[in-house]
Amino acid sequence: MKRILALAAGLAMLTQASPICADDDAPAVSHRFQSLDGPIVAERVLDGLSQPVAIEFLQDGRALVLQRDRGLVTLADFRSGTKADVQGLPKLVVFSDAGVHDVELHPGYAENGWIYLSYSEGEEHHSTVVLDRFRL
Repeated sequence: MKRILALAAGLAMLTQASPICADDDAPAVSHRFQSLDGPIVAERVLDGLSQPVAIEFLQDGRALVLQRDRGLVTLADFRSGTKADVQGLPKLVVFSDAGVHDVELHPGYAENGWIYLSYSEGEEHHSTVVLDRFRL
């Protein structure tokens, strides 16, 4: 339950981020939430994201952030605030609930580098969900 609350608070902060607010010298923005387990403090770590729906941390501290409405997988470094969209992915359908859905590292990621991605492909009104894998 604590993991779900922390993820929800983190995603809430990411969705409130605005590229207009991006400033390396700006103080970190934080919000305090109350939960049944006590207070949660959410701190903005990255600006300029649109509808983040999933996040997966890599072993080097960077994270893959999925942006559903843009059909993007973004590689983000929360320490530096930098981000770059992952290139070379298949053409994704972005419509209504279609787009990117989830991302997960293979249990043996350190050895094989596989990353699994579920997303929508096909036509706007006739799409299907696909499970694919890729390496950075």
